[in-house]
Amino acid sequence: MTQQPNAKPLLKEPRFTQEDTHHDVTVSPLKRGLKQRITDRKRPARIAPKKASQVDVARLSPHDLEASAHALQTAKGYMHTLQWNEAIPYLSVAIDLNPRSVLAWQSLGQAYQALEVSELAFDAFQEVLRLDPFNTSVLKPLAHLSETLRVWDKAVHYFQRYTSLFQASEADYFAYAVALEHQERFTEAVAVYDTLIAKESQHLPALNNRAGCYMNLNEYEQAIAGFRHVLGIMPNFSRAILGLAIAQDMAGQPAHAILGYRRYLHLQPCGGHAETVQERLEELRSLR
Repeated sequence: MTQQPNAKPLLKEPRFTQEDTHHDVTVSPLKRGLKQRITDRKRPARIAPKKASQVDVARLSPHDLEASAHALQTAKGYMHTLQWNEAIPYLSVAIDLNPRSVLAWQSLGQAYQALEVSELAFDAFQEVLRLDPFNTSVLKPLAHLSETLRVWDKAVHYFQRYTSLFQASEADYFAYAVALEHQERFTEAVAVYDTLIAKESQHLPALNNRAGCYMNLNEYEQAIAGFRHVLGIMPNFSRAILGLAIAQDMAGQPAHAILGYRRYLHLQPCGGHAETVQERLEELRSLR
């Protein structure tokens, strides 16, 4: 039997944890300086569950506390078998009977998070922290839920606390840096990307976004070098191609920018930024 030679795996264009404009921060200079028209998605309305502060906790009877514990135990049984919808009514009962039950609020947050009801999960975990400010177990879910809800200041706050206390994953550091970028704290974002890249030298989304940070800091030569480094690893990574073209455009290199914009449109003729790139391309052509 003939042994097949080891084939080098083909690199695929990396997927960001949420699609398109959510993590595509490199286009912000185009958005501001070159009339980019990307519509940010609005956060949904907040829904606030009943809090312990709305109840006279002093009037809780031993019977209420016992019934609350029983409802919580029943809910945990459903959660153990991943029956999140069935657990929620029992958790609600447990909280109504004992609004200061940290475990009930935390379980409610876990159930809503599993069901991807981000607003209610966020509120439940927030109540955990209000009742127990030193409960570090909810920092990570609160950080990621803040990112999902695009509450960037809270995302930065919770990621900062979490990464200072625990060994964070690459996904945690990436989301933390993206939140910093949305707060326009680009120097701090570069530092977080540096930490991530030190752990994984070929983390292409981090390398690409770090180059975008340099562009936002008007450090165009570092941005151009950063995007070229990404393209040296993955020549057809469309976001790096676009980022390089924008950096060259802003650095006063229109001829290089035109080539980059054309290349991006060739790869992404119907991409999320294609219309704006086409408009800028026509503007550059008219100036020649």
